[in-house]
Amino acid sequence: MSYSIFFNSETGKGNIKKGTYLNYFKTRANYTVSGDQAWYENEVTGTYFSFFIRIEHDIEFDINVLRPHYFCLEANQEILAFLRAFPSTMYDPQLEIQGKFDENKFFEKWQENNKAACKIAKSGSYLPDHRFLPTALLNKFWKWNYGIDDLINNTLRDLDVFIPQLMLYEGENGNIKLLSLWPEALPVVLPRDIDVMIGTSEQSLEKPTLHIVEYTLISNLIKKYEEPQSNQHYAVINYSKVPEDITALFQSKPSKLIQSNCLLHSGIIINSEHFDNQPTSCRSLLKK
Repeated sequence: MSYSIFFNSETGKGNIKKGTYLNYFKTRANYTVSGDQAWYENEVTGTYFSFFIRIEHDIEFDINVLRPHYFCLEANQEILAFLRAFPSTMYDPQLEIQGKFDENKFFEKWQENNKAACKIAKSGSYLPDHRFLPTALLNKFWKWNYGIDDLINNTLRDLDVFIPQLMLYEGENGNIKLLSLWPEALPVVLPRDIDVMIGTSEQSLEKPTLHIVEYTLISNLIKKYEEPQSNQHYAVINYSKVPEDITALFQSKPSKLIQSNCLLHSGIIINSEHFDNQPTSCRSLLKK
């Protein structure tokens, strides 16, 4: 099941050639162009959707339902970028309206369709392996991972530090939490209040070991070494030589090793709120 929107250039029929559209998508991150289709897939967030050039002046956008809310948030960013490059009118068959694209109306209608599809799928037992997670947790997961490129290429580009993705981890009791990664005691950027997956590869071990350290247990250590570039969202920990107390942290014997098959991917994730009747706005999620 998918949601489609059609865009028509405001410059007039046939004034923008197919190659112009395709060249635009080729220059943007996360797109693969094949034939008349530009396929978007962000490996960090797991989000995907597509643009398809139907005729010279007609672009079709398609996004699936049965997906977490942030698929649509990310799609909105790409649609708005496309419209800045190619001012267009749109026709939305789901809303049955034609005119200027409205990101909030699109998000609200997609969410409505998404929730309906999720309820049907769940009632028919079509989601046996899915995990249903709170929107607040998924939004934090998406916003950090979506913003990683900006941290690497802009905000913290002058620092030689490791910037981890956030991961979703399912413990033995079924509880799911966000984790960041701190490998090999490297200088690192750690998101605030997120438990940390410590990674070591001792010579005596055949495989690297991974274990979880609660953020509260190392918060004083983080404060001790965080740099001025830190802010309310993350701590920048940078050094030329690994301090002794950080070395001790990485050499401590873990109480529980992480199993790699307990790390979840976006293909089996759906918002738990998709099964209630409460509306959620695009603006409120982007601000959180």
